[in-house]
Formats: sequence, structure tokens, C-alpha cells
Amino acid sequence: PTQWQLLTLLAQNSPNIVDRITIENEIWPDQMPSKDMLKTLIFRLRNLIDSADEPKLVHTVRGAGISLKQV
Repeated sequence: PTQWQLLTLLAQNSPNIVDRITIENEIWPDQMPSKDMLKTLIFRLRNLIDSADEPKLVHTVRGAGISLKQV
């Protein structure tokens, strides 16, 4: 379920970058997740929607956040 929440959030803001704080507040509104929780969530989302044969859709923008776009 959290992968789909993240995908929805990224899709609603695509192609803009969504920062870490926004993601954390949207996915875990009642708790502060560890860095590993967010990294794992992004890893799982990439495994669901990015394939080896197609351009990547989930992009990490170092120091800014995550975006969903086709490059």
C-alpha cells in the first residue's frame, strides 16, 4: 500500500520533484520514519514500475527529492 501512496504522490506532482519531508508527511503522517524506511519504499517502487528494457521513471535528484518522469 505505501508503494502505491508514493506512486500517487509522485504522479500528482510529475514531473516536479517531491522532497523528502513532503513524502514523509504524506506516507507516515503520525510518525517519523527512519531513512531506511524511505529508501526501502523507493527501492520497492522502482522494482514495481521500472523495467530493464524501458527508460527509468523514478529519479532521485540528489539533495532535492524524487521525481516521476520519463527521460
